[in-house]
Amino acid sequence: MLSTLLITFAHFEPGINGACKWKVDQMLGSEDAKYRMPDRQRAIRPSTVAHSATQSTKQWAEKKTIEELVTIWGRKNHLRWAIGFSGAVASGFATLYY
Repeated sequence: MLSTLLITFAHFEPGINGACKWKVDQMLGSEDAKYRMPDRQRAIRPSTVAHSATQSTKQWAEKKTIEELVTIWGRKNHLRWAIGFSGAVASGFATLYY
């Protein structure tokens, strides 16, 4: 559980999560649009109303479509459940055999 949170906060939020939110913000409007998602660098926790994409992530996301970003997010998300499952298996093994 803790490793999943760490991966989310340290890797996903400034990376692919931030890139997806930033891309949606770019797609929805211009500077004077009613809807703007503020830039929230060094986010303490993930947010649905602000993006935390780093400058390098924004440059990378500019070259991708939203479909590509969502596909990348899906592949990376498989890593999170695999880590959680591995932790559960290791915990179960340790509980039963030690």
